This record gives sequence, C-alpha cells and structure tokens, in this order.
Amino acid sequence: YRKLMSQYHPDKLMGQGVPDDMIAMATEQAKEIQLAYDLIKKSRNI
Repeated sequence: YRKLMSQYHPDKLMGQGVPDDMIAMATEQAKEIQLAYDLIKKSRNI
C-alpha cells in the first residue's frame, strides 16, 4: 500500500513537474488503491 501510494500520490507528482493529465490519471489510481486498502482493512478488522 505504502509503496503504491508513494508512486501514485498526486502531490508527489505535482512536485516533480508531471503534466496535468498524468496527475489526473494518478489521482484516479490513488483512489482505487485506497479503496482496495480499505476493503483489506475491513476484512481483517483493522
């Protein structure tokens, strides 16, 4: 989770000067990663 979020976090990409369309794609990817992590936490009662 942490590795993926580090790779796709929009704020990190903005600091690297990545184009806006790539940031939008990364934002969607980060949302999907977060949703998956939330499901894992819920199933493990974390």
